Amino acid sequence: GLNSNKSQTEKFATKAWLTKSVQLNSEEDRALMGTHYHTALEKLDFCAPYNKNTNFEDVDYEKIKKAHSAISGIVKNAVKIKKEAEFMLYNELVESEIEDKVLVQGVVDLIIEEEDGFIIVDYKFSSLPIHILKQKYAEQLALYKLAVEKAFKKPVKQTLIYSINSGELF
Repeated sequence: GLNSNKSQTEKFATKAWLTKSVQLNSEEDRALMGTHYHTALEKLDFCAPYNKNTNFEDVDYEKIKKAHSAISGIVKNAVKIKKEAEFMLYNELVESEIEDKVLVQGVVDLIIEEEDGFIIVDYKFSSLPIHILKQKYAEQLALYKLAVEKAFKKPVKQTLIYSINSGELF
């Protein structure tokens, strides 16, 4: 099921270590930079005008502002917005002769609930072309869709990827 026990405030408080300044000097540090971008996006209020509410030295806030603009356009019909929704489910998509089910867990970046269903948005900090991102993360988005539909008994109308680097929502 999807974790609904923690408030957004509690989740952000647990990530206080992310606000520390870092000097990026290797490829491994790109992962930390991606985490900073995700955190900046988590803290945005997509229903209000853009407001810079984090201060990471390694984040280009023009990219965050562009993300706010793109995502604000799809939340206009939202009944509810859920960020960083943790889930666990037994994966029924894996075909196997083994009787044990496979436990899958993850975190959905953004779930937008509308009257007739959900829209899922996953943020990617990658320089890969869009068609590669779509292929690479198709199974991940399918699992997110399955988890949301099972948890809320309402269809997922759309799964989208937001490319932080290109500024595209697809």
